[in-house]
Amino acid sequence: AMKMQKDFTQSVPSLDHSKNYILKVNAFYEEKGYTLSKHPKFQNDFIAKKDDETLFIRIQTPQNKQRVTALILQNFVGQTVLDVLEEGQINVSWTYVCSKMMCEHSAKILISSYERKLKFELIKAHQEPQSNI
Repeated sequence: AMKMQKDFTQSVPSLDHSKNYILKVNAFYEEKGYTLSKHPKFQNDFIAKKDDETLFIRIQTPQNKQRVTALILQNFVGQTVLDVLEEGQINVSWTYVCSKMMCEHSAKILISSYERKLKFELIKAHQEPQSNI
């Protein structure tokens, strides 16, 4: 099974790029002192913890060209809010991570309305070459 998965990943390069991007995002939050774990229900979601803070992270990989709307953000929060209520967590926030600025106006309004609890994080997929000008 592992060989089949490796062969499949090699034949579909975008899967490997997605994995590398997810690892890059994980490293970004680990450098900030968070401990990350995979969300048990959602493929591109992680739960980050630091002290008494819990952060739900959804990663939109670079291959996903879907624009981020208020509805997408509301669905993301709604899908995890029951986890928060079940565990009685108090210091909780949500971050939606993308490699490009893909927020529509409705998403920007929602984020600004809940800026203490809902964030958009821009983490580039790869470093742009620096010019020698």
